[in-house]
Parts: sequence; structure tokens; C-alpha cells
Amino acid sequence: MTRTLLAFAASAVLGAAPLLAQEIGSEDLAAGLEEAYGKASALAAPWVVAIKVDREPEEAPRPSAPSRPGLFGNLPRAPEDVFARRPAGAWCSGTLVEADGHVLTTYFNVSGKLRSIKALLPDGRELPAKLVAYNGTHDLALLKVEAEGLPVPAHANVRDLRAGTPVLALGRAPDGKGLTANPGIVSATSRVGGRRVQTDAKLNFGNVGGPLVDLEGRLVGITCKVDTKPGISSTRGQNSGVGYAIVCDHLPQIVKDLKAGKNVAESRRPMLGIVFDQKSEKKGVELESVQAGGAAEKAGIKPRDVVVEFDGKPITYFDELRAAILAKAPGDAVKVKVLRGEETLEFQCVLGWDDRGE
Repeated sequence: MTRTLLAFAASAVLGAAPLLAQEIGSEDLAAGLEEAYGKASALAAPWVVAIKVDREPEEAPRPSAPSRPGLFGNLPRAPEDVFARRPAGAWCSGTLVEADGHVLTTYFNVSGKLRSIKALLPDGRELPAKLVAYNGTHDLALLKVEAEGLPVPAHANVRDLRAGTPVLALGRAPDGKGLTANPGIVSATSRVGGRRVQTDAKLNFGNVGGPLVDLEGRLVGITCKVDTKPGISSTRGQNSGVGYAIVCDHLPQIVKDLKAGKNVAESRRPMLGIVFDQKSEKKGVELESVQAGGAAEKAGIKPRDVVVEFDGKPITYFDELRAAILAKAPGDAVKVKVLRGEETLEFQCVLGWDDRGE
């Protein structure tokens, strides 16, 4: 029975049809995993960059929480927010996205008062890097090194991703030369308006900014979103089994905006400024209230209006509306169609933002 389950696991990881009746030994399973992971790592390694940041000294994070009572006595105070303190002198990770030397990494890793940034390319060249722009919402930053003809990743087909698809989170080791690989699966295929996938591959301040790849070595996304909020980073960190990557399909537009110098310091989530009536049985989204000063109120939308269309897409229930909003960005102008009694009205709304992040 154990070997049959191992065979099923191996077939899922290696992309073969499930070997429900065939038994294989543990040695075959290990060899198959090693071959699959090694192949994917080797294919992606030429575009995984090491980044070293020299910045002004940062204030040490404070402990997250006081001691508290527990089942077996007082639990100790949560330790220092270790993920909020970036390691001094260590290399972190980036991903080549354009052959002319444009590199994506996390904003987390290159934020602060910078003195200099260096990039160690996979071919061994160590070059100065310039911070082009950053976006706190995506936790991404664009760097530029003076080089040409660099290798860039092939993109995975996002439509082929499924919950359970095996992936690898790649990064550079603390010496900047070795490659790190953390295996996992796609835990969810659509997060934050479809801009992210969720993965259980272990992430940390060393490998975020590196690529999340499939077993063909193709780019699924850029790992990101280091959470340094007090009480979260020190107790769950990035190794809690919930990590995120910005999906490759959204990277071209993000890179375009960053190359244009569009900086966003804080994480901002687009908001319409509404509360829906959870008890309503109407088709669409009936509004219980409208936030004062929010995008909906400014446009003229009122409580008890029923949203039936957002940005040209029919809306039948709240999750559809939420996904449509999250697919936009703060400041985007969208058309919202509502029913008010027997009347159909259309409003132009400029989305606001929520600085609590995503």
C-alpha cells in the first residue's frame, strides 16, 4: 500500500499518468524527483541573479507581543521580527526579465536608505545595479545592470496551472554563487484578482525575488510579499506554507510601469468603497452602505443600488465584483452599472485604495 501511494505521488510530481496499480521502490521515487528538480533548476539557473544591497543601518525591530498565558503555563514573548531585519552583507535573489539587463527583485530587499546595489550574474560578472523604480503593492522593484544579450526566461502557460501543480522556488545562496531550490506545489491558482498564485514552497528573504518555475524550467512567477507586520513575521514568517508569486502574465505591464518610473511606496489595494448586503437575494450586488468619501459615493452610487456590471463585465454575486475590483489598480477609472429601482444607471468611478495591503 505504501509503495502504491509513493507511485501515485511520483507520477503527480513527474507529470505522468497516475500509476495506480504499479508499484515502484523508494529508490526509483527519489531518483525521479532528483532528475525532475535538477532539470528544472538547470534550465532556470541562467536567469537567477544574486543581489547585494548596501544600505544605511536600520533600527532593530521591536518584539512582537508580550508573554501570554497558555495551556501549559505562560508562553514566551514572540521573538524579534527576524524577517523584518534584512541580513547585512548577504546576497538575495533577483530574476532577469529582459536581455538588456533589467532585473526584477523584491522591493523589500532593496528598500531603505541605499548606498549601493550590486548584481552577480550567473556568468560570474559582478556589476553595479541601478534601482529604476519600485512598487510596494506587488513587492517588486526593477533594477538595471549594464549588460546585453542576457538569457531571459520562457513563460509557463498560466492557463495550464492547477492546484497541485509541482513548482520550485529558486534563489541564490548567501555566497551569491550557489543556486537554492525549494520544492512545492501551486496551492491556489488565482489570488488577488488573478495577479498571484499561492504556493507552499518555502520562501525567505534570501530567495524571494527569484523565480517560481514549473518542472520544465519555465517562469510561473516572481516570488514576493515578505510580511513584516508585528506579530506575523516573527511567528509565521515566510515559511508558514503560504507564499505568493506575481504571475508571469502580469509582469510585462508591471515592468513597463516601473521602466516609466512609476513608484508606489506602500502596498495599496483598489477599493470601490462599498459594503454589500449579505442577506439580499437580488441578482447582482445590493449595497447595504457606501463609504463616505469613497469612490462609489463620489461617483453618485447610493445604498440599495444593485451593481450589475463592472468595467463591462456582468456581475451576479459579490465574489465576482471583488475579483473584478482586485484586477484593477488604485486610480483606475471604471464604469459601474447599477439598478436603482426600475432604473438602470451607469457611473464613472475612480478607484481609491486601502493602505492595509492585499
